[in-house]
Amino acid sequence: MIKAGALTIRGDRRSLRVNLAQFDRAVGEVGDAIKEGAAETRAEDSRTVTSPALRDHQARAAQYTADLKFLELEEKLRRLVPVAEVQEASIKVGETVVRVIERLPTFAEAISSAATKDGAQGARVVLRDIARQLRTEIAEAMGAIGAEAEPWKVDPISGHYIPPSAQ
Repeated sequence: MIKAGALTIRGDRRSLRVNLAQFDRAVGEVGDAIKEGAAETRAEDSRTVTSPALRDHQARAAQYTADLKFLELEEKLRRLVPVAEVQEASIKVGETVVRVIERLPTFAEAISSAATKDGAQGARVVLRDIARQLRTEIAEAMGAIGAEAEPWKVDPISGHYIPPSAQ
């Protein structure tokens, strides 16, 4: 899950800390410490002391709920996107930029004739024009990539986003 980008980790090499809300979202299971503790209590003798883990879970319950709500809000505001989607988009962008840059040799004659006619200053002028043209082409290609991106739909029952490939 860490390699897939579903979880972020913190810590040093000896120990890693994982955000519980992210883990539960990635696994698809959300536990309720109070209900689990109540089930344990019913199963045990009434004189037995409950586990300290329940107390710890209750202490973190408010933060955990806030983390889940924060992740859901960020996802709905489109400030949180799946890593796979970002990787796919970066590949498209990279391919687009490479295609534009690979056209540089086609400008060799214009640069050469400008350098012959006006020297280094002529070559600079032509290179600035070429750079402006390439920037414009890259910007237009990026706009086209953004325009073709399909929006994610929201499942009305669960409230989760559904990727375009699963619609």
